This record gives sequence, structure tokens and C-alpha cells, in this order.
Amino acid sequence: MRYPFGLGTVSSLAYTRAKKKMGLAYRDPRPRDFINHLREFLLDILHSASVQECDAYDQAKIQLMADSFASGDTGYIGQLDWWLAFEAWRSILSRENS
Repeated sequence: MRYPFGLGTVSSLAYTRAKKKMGLAYRDPRPRDFINHLREFLLDILHSASVQECDAYDQAKIQLMADSFASGDTGYIGQLDWWLAFEAWRSILSRENS
């Protein structure tokens, strides 16, 4: 969150909250761009058998994220980013244990 350097603790908190409420808060476009570049790959993984059969996942939530992402909704970009990192780690571990 960006705010003027000279503000104190309370002032900077009030400033950042006001900017957020007005919709002027800074949003980093890199996570959205990264996920959009991996769109086909991500949708393939989301619908893969290994993901569908994994008991660790909330399948309803995975399906909701996949459907909303496929329709162009960017509301789950942060969760998809974290999920993709976890899925990469999980798949590496499952390959090592096989």
C-alpha cells in the first residue's frame, strides 16, 4: 500500500483505508497477467484426474474457481495462484513417493 512518507502511523492507516474504500488502492497486475498466460495449462490441471481424485481438495471450491476463471472472472486469481503453487508441490511429492 502506498502513502505519503511524512504521514504518521494513524494518519497512514486512515489514508490507506480511505484509498481502499474509494477504489484507488494499488493493485499489482502481475498475478493476473501470470495466471492469464497460463490459462490453458491451468484449466487442464484444474480438470485433470489427479486433481479430481485428490482427497485434500474441496472439489466444490476447485470447480467454482475453475468455472469462474474459465468464464473470465478474475475474483479468484489470488487463490488460483496459491493453489497452483501448492499443486506443483503436491505433484512433485507424489512423483517422488511413487
